[in-house]
Amino acid sequence: MPLYLIERNFAEQLSVTPDAAAAVKHVNADAGIQWLFSFLSADKKKTYCLYEAPNPRRSRKLRETRPTGGCDS
Repeated sequence: MPLYLIERNFAEQLSVTPDAAAAVKHVNADAGIQWLFSFLSADKKKTYCLYEAPNPRRSRKLRETRPTGGCDS
């Protein structure tokens, strides 16, 4: 399956709770996307998340529908 890297920027430092991470995983499952891993910048204002997705359209949809704005964990 193709891999996609999603970069996100945040106005303030990112802090993801376990509940928010669970909500993100639910959205991924519904979209047929698999999170692989994430990188958080030193200032905690940018994430880079690697996903497996069947096509670019699904990876773009994931970026638009993210409940927390962040990656999975």
